[in-house]
Amino acid sequence: MGERLSRFVSGPWRGLGTVQGGGASCRFLLMPRWLWFAPLVLLLVLSGVWAFRLGWIAATISETDVIAAFAARYVAAQGSPAQATDCSAQPGQARGVWIVVTCGAPGAGSVVYAVDRLGREVLHPERKVKATRPET
Repeated sequence: MGERLSRFVSGPWRGLGTVQGGGASCRFLLMPRWLWFAPLVLLLVLSGVWAFRLGWIAATISETDVIAAFAARYVAAQGSPAQATDCSAQPGQARGVWIVVTCGAPGAGSVVYAVDRLGREVLHPERKVKATRPET
């Protein structure tokens, strides 16, 4: 059986070993050494792609994108009386805050979204009212 198997094995898989167990022997293929390092290489490549993606997002995101995204979030949370034009933005003054988007109709409570450089909402001390759906 081992002779038939060795005809099909070539290249780095050429090394055959023998395991003795219970009076019977079975042949198996030894795994090449480079294959042991494949998971590590894969992990490093995926980490590099992830870091490149985060850098690309940080480099290409604009203030307009952030304001439009949080205005859409505000309109979805508040319902029909809310409009995207109810929102304005100012540069963030707190550490880690890039833009502060304030949404609210005149005479109503305002909702404050603090946004970091990657476009994520962060906690901010100026947050006054939590966005909720109006009850009817």
